[in-house]
Amino acid sequence: MEESYRKGKKIAYFQHNDIGKYYYGKGHPMKPKRIAMAHSLIVNLGLYRELNVYKLRSATEYEMT
Repeated sequence: MEESYRKGKKIAYFQHNDIGKYYYGKGHPMKPKRIAMAHSLIVNLGLYRELNVYKLRSATEYEMT
């Protein structure tokens, strides 16, 4: 992360309210509790101020086809 800041670039952070509620299956590294904990740390430590935050939305039916 330090390398990005020295060059004046920000790190992209994609956030969606439902991502921590989805179960990805046994053995998958993305665990809802882990995702929720990481998001909580980013918000509560104020790290989001140093990131480009993008709030995601669900795709429309048209976009899915």
